[in-house]
Amino acid sequence: MAVQDFVIDADPTAAIAALDGIKNGQQRAVTRAINRTLITWRAEAARLIRVDTGLKVGVIKDAMRINNANFSRLAGSVIVTGKRIPLIEFGATGPEPSRGRGRVTYRVGPGRRTTVPGAFIATMHSGHRGVFKRRSPRRLPIVELRGPSLPKVAANAAIVKAFETVADAALQKNLAHEVEFLLENRKGA
Repeated sequence: MAVQDFVIDADPTAAIAALDGIKNGQQRAVTRAINRTLITWRAEAARLIRVDTGLKVGVIKDAMRINNANFSRLAGSVIVTGKRIPLIEFGATGPEPSRGRGRVTYRVGPGRRTTVPGAFIATMHSGHRGVFKRRSPRRLPIVELRGPSLPKVAANAAIVKAFETVADAALQKNLAHEVEFLLENRKGA
């Protein structure tokens, strides 16, 4: 199984010195800011990967796991895991059952429709639906066809650059918000 790991780090000294009077003020502000940024970052990552692959956002988010920051570790990460994605997830269409006219089309990304001659869509006894192709002219064995894995798609240079831009902007915004929140609550106490 392939894994792609993206990490967000923050320096607690970057927080405003006014938080010195609040118990664990800098750690609280930085930890909360990182954790909020990770949620924003995962949503943006899912959106960008959806545009690139045409997959549903739910399928993409299911393959992402967030490791939150805490006081002892002021870093969080979003880990993208997963095997190659079945072609049926890419909007595969074709006759079902094929009745010997096997030809399936699917879409990876915007406007790129690909045809697989000899493939067919079938539902297995287990209820699993997929795109299959015979390995030989004989009836069996068959193999399920798959597209790229999400970690491979997420490692795309253009997507990584967009992730970094979103993460930096969101982290700065969230850190300013958390510092302001802690200072306001201290005054009210």
